[in-house]
Amino acid sequence: MKNHKLVRSIIKSGRAGMKWILFAILAVAVTTSGCATVHSKMLAAKSQHGYPYSGVSMDAIAVACAWKLPAVAKKEDGTSYFVSVPVAVASSAVFLADAPLSFAADSLWLPFDLAAKPVHERWTFSNSCNASGRI
Repeated sequence: MKNHKLVRSIIKSGRAGMKWILFAILAVAVTTSGCATVHSKMLAAKSQHGYPYSGVSMDAIAVACAWKLPAVAKKEDGTSYFVSVPVAVASSAVFLADAPLSFAADSLWLPFDLAAKPVHERWTFSNSCNASGRI
């Protein structure tokens, strides 16, 4: 019961309440999105060891792929722009928020990348988003 009162008071407080709600959404998105560097170096099937700043590259590629989605959704699925554009905006915000964290992690990982020989092909804009706009 107390939680409902808190939510109502935040919503009633108007503009300040919206700022807190947006801050909470952004905080959850950033903390749960994971770092692109960790994904590109340790979790990806085609590890990017040996390629400097692969986390930042992954963030940039993800944003580019996100903005291909509205056109693909409209063409293939018949989905409205009212759905696909907000999804592109939200996912772009998450990856853009992750970019500085990835830059810091990539900078720490740089000596290992320079010493390692790449095993897999580097992720690029042309080979990462397939025809459906998905990574």
